[in-house]
Amino acid sequence: KIDPGVVAEAMCVGNFIGVACARTLHFQFYTWYFFSLPLLLWRARLPTACRVALWAAIEFCFNRTNAQGEPTPEGALLLTACHAVLLAALWMAPLPRVRVKAA
Repeated sequence: KIDPGVVAEAMCVGNFIGVACARTLHFQFYTWYFFSLPLLLWRARLPTACRVALWAAIEFCFNRTNAQGEPTPEGALLLTACHAVLLAALWMAPLPRVRVKAA
């Protein structure tokens, strides 16, 4: 059996890659990966201050909209930058050990 933590991590990273590469982002996309952000940020092996700053910036971007409820250009740019940083950090993070348990 493969460790469930490895499976969960692979699913969260795969989901994040899909969100980070999406052409448009709406608030409902945030709900798809909001709960996996702590795992992704922890996996990224960034300094704690950077992790908190990325999380706060992503939260800010999804909560900042204009009068019509649409994201602002500045927020979209910041969100893209945050996603790029997190994606790069995940790419450079060491791979988890796959522990196989005897059945």
